[in-house]
Amino acid sequence: TVELFFRYGVEYTVKYAQQKLEEAEQAPGHKGPSDFGFVDSFSYLVVSLLKKPSEALGRFIDWPINLTTQAVGILKCALQAIHKALAATAKAQETRFNQRVWHRILMNILLDTAHCPTPEASRPTDLSQQYNWKILQLISDTFLALNPMRVPAFCFSWLDLISHKQFMTRILNIPQRRGWLLFQRIFMGLLNFIGPYLARIRMSDVIRNLYKCTLRTLLALLYDFPEFLSEYHMIFCDVIPWQCVQIRNLILAAFPSSMKLPDPFTHSLKVDTLPEMKVSPTIQSTYLLKLMICGLKADVDNWIRTGDRGLLENIIKKLMYSDPMVALEAGTKYNVPLLNATILYAGANCLFMQSKDERSPSLVFFEYLLEHFDTEGRFWMFTTFANHLRFPNMHTYCFSCIILWLFSNTRIQEVREQITRVLLERLIVHRPHPWGLLITFIELIKNGRYQFWGFDFVKSDQQLQKLFTSVAFTCLGQPIPTEGEPVDTPEAQLNYLKAYKFNEVAHQHFRQQQIDAQQAALRAQAHHHAQQAAAQQVVLQQAAQAGLAQQPVPQQAPPPQGPPAQAPPAAPPAQAPPPAPLPRPQEAVLPQANAPKAKAVPQVPENALRAGPKGPPPTAMPPP
Repeated sequence: TVELFFRYGVEYTVKYAQQKLEEAEQAPGHKGPSDFGFVDSFSYLVVSLLKKPSEALGRFIDWPINLTTQAVGILKCALQAIHKALAATAKAQETRFNQRVWHRILMNILLDTAHCPTPEASRPTDLSQQYNWKILQLISDTFLALNPMRVPAFCFSWLDLISHKQFMTRILNIPQRRGWLLFQRIFMGLLNFIGPYLARIRMSDVIRNLYKCTLRTLLALLYDFPEFLSEYHMIFCDVIPWQCVQIRNLILAAFPSSMKLPDPFTHSLKVDTLPEMKVSPTIQSTYLLKLMICGLKADVDNWIRTGDRGLLENIIKKLMYSDPMVALEAGTKYNVPLLNATILYAGANCLFMQSKDERSPSLVFFEYLLEHFDTEGRFWMFTTFANHLRFPNMHTYCFSCIILWLFSNTRIQEVREQITRVLLERLIVHRPHPWGLLITFIELIKNGRYQFWGFDFVKSDQQLQKLFTSVAFTCLGQPIPTEGEPVDTPEAQLNYLKAYKFNEVAHQHFRQQQIDAQQAALRAQAHHHAQQAAAQQVVLQQAAQAGLAQQPVPQQAPPPQGPPAQAPPAAPPAQAPPPAPLPRPQEAVLPQANAPKAKAVPQVPENALRAGPKGPPPTAMPPP
């Protein structure tokens, strides 16, 4: 069969290429890139079988892809043979497995199928896009079969392939977002693989490098395809360990590219008046299906409708694993994905937004969970709340209000500490920070209704108090002394934050002082650069004068073009002859035919040499 032909071909190619690479590396004095010509020939053979002969195009490389089912079938057989041979070789060789040859084969096929012209390329909605989608499907199925959960020895090359612009950009730019689900499955393979390693206290150098590569891939998705991360955030957060705060923040900080976020540090910001707070976000998740399978959706609906507390006990039982072995494997007795789905469903249908009644069924449901959960269960609950504090939308506003209401009305002191812990651990890492997380924490520390700075856990430890005040001053702005009282001690800072009241006049005055100081520093820096540029220009002019003075006098002058001038009168014999005048810049010596070319000397006017520069150089900034 065709697949067997490619299987034998790729196995022989890889065996021969690895042998040549090992011989070249063991040779003395080996330097420079490796020779992958044999590997490139095999990938070129695969792509050549997909092309359609064309007499009008002379070069074989310019032939278009044959848009037929036979060509797609040939590519499918080739990719299946490659990934089966790769998996078998990685399993057999284990630590001796070499990724480079396999990476080269797959990268060549990916690039060649992307750059090959098609006969229908001028019409974007024609047959070419249909077969381009089929080719990307085959490549994505190959990458999915080679994910690190199945072939861990190929993880670095695999991550380089899926994050390449010719794959990730192409598959996410397919019309109607048909490629999003394929890439989400591939990316989930990466998160499922790296998650258990990141949950450990110490990471090896290999996992640390893989973690950095994952962060870079997430940054590329955040800036180029933020809607992808925004819509699939719930699926990703279900598999990310709670220790990975930076990865979680990168995913939750994504917002639609058409939206402009309000500044969360604006003191006059009214969150409840934003029109975006009434729009429900799009979530690509099957959480409703999970709830329907377990029967939790019917239980939550019946509780909201009837208020029967017997249903709440049944809900708590379903949110825990009944099998101790499953709980041991998961690392917790709580079914975290099911808990996330339940909290999202109950919070999204919270009546707190439409009614002034503080005892709405959803709030009573969350309060009941807090009272009957232990410390671990409450932590997972608040972590789920924080996962929905994202860009301005209905879920962000609803869960922000729920967190603030629970902080203010709970009878358990530990609940306030856990809420603060979950919010603070996401703010002390590097940016970006989710918008909803910032406005929730700012409201908590700024509004005197919650009396945040009066609780004992804020000032229980000096290092912890410094951390709280540092984050608070970052969110609220640096402290403004009143009546000449300095705010430089921990006690003074804590008292300042306890009695904090926003003063628009004082804040604007303090902000204007900061702006003036920054502008003064910029002007001083520009003046310093201008002085340096002027001094450098003077040195260059002096060097040019010295070079012109050392030039030899030409031995033969060019022949005159006009009539010969009369000879000047002879000088008296008693007087010495006058010194020869220095040659001017425009009278430079003409180079001879065989002489080497000298470096060009800048043309400087004579009056500039005598009088000096009249002002700063053109590239220097004017003085303030």
